[in-house]
Amino acid sequence: MRLLSTKILDFSFKQRLLGLGFSLIEFPFIQVEELSHITTAISGEALIFTSQNAVRIAAQNNALRAEIQKLPCFCVGSKTQSLLEHLGAQVIGFAPTAEALKAQLSSSVKSYTFFCGKRRLNTIELALKRQNIPCQIIEVYQTVLTPYTIQKPVDGLLFFSPSAVESYFSLPQKTKGPAFCLGPSTLNAYQNFETNGFLAKEPNASGMLVSIQKYFKDL
Repeated sequence: MRLLSTKILDFSFKQRLLGLGFSLIEFPFIQVEELSHITTAISGEALIFTSQNAVRIAAQNNALRAEIQKLPCFCVGSKTQSLLEHLGAQVIGFAPTAEALKAQLSSSVKSYTFFCGKRRLNTIELALKRQNIPCQIIEVYQTVLTPYTIQKPVDGLLFFSPSAVESYFSLPQKTKGPAFCLGPSTLNAYQNFETNGFLAKEPNASGMLVSIQKYFKDL
């Protein structure tokens, strides 16, 4: 069975798939580009990060790195949490998805600063707006679609973001699924094009691996 990953996989995840007998094609269907002239004037009492990319890029600036180490942080994803803690940040709120994180954002914090990319869902912003909580938006990167037509047919697709889904389907493709999607927003994006998508059991590599194994075992 040959799988296409729409990003370059972590070594450990790749080895687990290969160990199960899958072969892999890896191609990055999106690229992240740092934005210039990122503001360092923080107005929020707490910081929000929904991606590792936002943490990495913000932390490259010494002034922003100091704010990350000083202010409490909320984040999405275990890897984002680990990266923040490695930088010395205090993570007081964590969830596997933005939808789950919004329940932790309350008026006990008077204002937030959200570090993000230009392409994003408005889940966090709408949740705070409904509570009349000020939210400073600092865009630190843009996601660039890098589509590529896969010439060889594959038996399954791995998607990790809505942008990668958009990029994949922007060109004609031989394979339309099945697709294994890391989170609900990615699955929703896939379902705009095809119906045979499967949500990872948990929004991480292990959860995706479980979904892949179950699908091919049940064939």
